[in-house]
Amino acid sequence: MAPPPRVDAVYQRTIGELRARGSVLWLVFAPLARDATAAALREVVAEIDAGAKAAAERAELYTALLVMAAIDPWGHNLRKELIDMVEDKEEGLLRRTPIIGEMIIEAERRGEERGQEAIADLLGRLFARRIGRRLTKRV
Repeated sequence: MAPPPRVDAVYQRTIGELRARGSVLWLVFAPLARDATAAALREVVAEIDAGAKAAAERAELYTALLVMAAIDPWGHNLRKELIDMVEDKEEGLLRRTPIIGEMIIEAERRGEERGQEAIADLLGRLFARRIGRRLTKRV
């Protein structure tokens, strides 16, 4: 019998621990890290900019980063600064893809089912592209 899937509480990690996983994908969780600061997120945005393989991947990673900032379990309140940082790197991202703004608004209402579904949908697509296959649900 296979062991049950492990749930990784990324919001309990530090940015250094996320970075040590060796993939820019993990950096999208940086706004949830215990030690998230504006300066640390500026570095994360630069790492995503340098580490993304293509413009589309970079835009998806930035989108996930912004959605994670809207969740903000520690009360860092870095969403506005992060939006400015991303817009500096990926000018017009929010205007080109209005669904991002909608997802951020939904994420802010994280107690509502639609917000959770929007986050799950966005991250599911991002992870599926990253691993090269559709995700499967485990119970």
